[in-house]
Amino acid sequence: MVHFQRSENKNPPKTIPKYNFKLPIVASILFVLLLFIILIEKDKNPSMNSSGNEEAKNAFDTGSFYNEELFYKGIYESQGRDMPEIRAVILPHHLLATVFIAESLKSISDKVPVIILIGPNHSEKGESKFIISDKNWSTPFGITHSDEDIIASLSQNDLTGKDNATVTREQSVLGIMPYIKYIIPNAKVVPMIIKHDASISDVESVSETIFKIMSGNKHVILIASIDFSHYLRSLDAMEKDEETLKAINTKNYPEILAYDNDNLDSPVSLVVLLKSLEKLGKYDLKVLDHSNSSILMKKDSSETTSYFSIVFTVE
Repeated sequence: MVHFQRSENKNPPKTIPKYNFKLPIVASILFVLLLFIILIEKDKNPSMNSSGNEEAKNAFDTGSFYNEELFYKGIYESQGRDMPEIRAVILPHHLLATVFIAESLKSISDKVPVIILIGPNHSEKGESKFIISDKNWSTPFGITHSDEDIIASLSQNDLTGKDNATVTREQSVLGIMPYIKYIIPNAKVVPMIIKHDASISDVESVSETIFKIMSGNKHVILIASIDFSHYLRSLDAMEKDEETLKAINTKNYPEILAYDNDNLDSPVSLVVLLKSLEKLGKYDLKVLDHSNSSILMKKDSSETTSYFSIVFTVE
């Protein structure tokens, strides 16, 4: 048997191991890119710098009505529409309808300077029937500012009162603010929440005030944050929605104001929007989306909430 003896190499070849120069180069590039992104976001988002932090402290935080998963579902699954100049929008505030919310706002020009956002006063609290706020709004994407001139114009109407505490608890306002900031980042927003018992004469007065604001600036947009039929089965809700849409198309304001939750949660907000537009001139509407919670969840339920996304143009 032949035995092979392993030889020891006491003098290994003097070779330099290969060094992978790509890893530190790639890491350096990624680090620079990360710094660049942070600087951009810091410039876009005032809340990321020191002065922005101070500003954020004085703004109301909308985080209690922000759902990140639903928010990005709406952003990624919605598409903008090629629309003529839009003057008003109806959209939902129930976050399940996130795609409808995002799609409605994507139909508006991103250069819109001011949005008047009206919706129900669900709590019915506060002294005034029409309540506004002069607060700025802190969202995950920066601060949405109010507009002093619009607030001053609305405040001239005796039916309108300022009550920050009540407005900053209202879901029809808080839920929409992050979408506005993300999709129309430079827009200022003035919210108005409305009690259910406002009369037709009250509506006439406030819609006249809004009309004067909108006629003086064609870039001011009126948005009504409204959910439609509540607490009915899906088929019954669809029937009520047909009824409501017919009343909208025929401008049957007394019928709309007589509606309850079977049809929608804020008849007064709807009529304020319609009458403000009517004063501006002949308008056309387009229904972008319509559904209800049972359909969206693919689940038969004894109680649904229904949603419309509608845009309005004025000739």
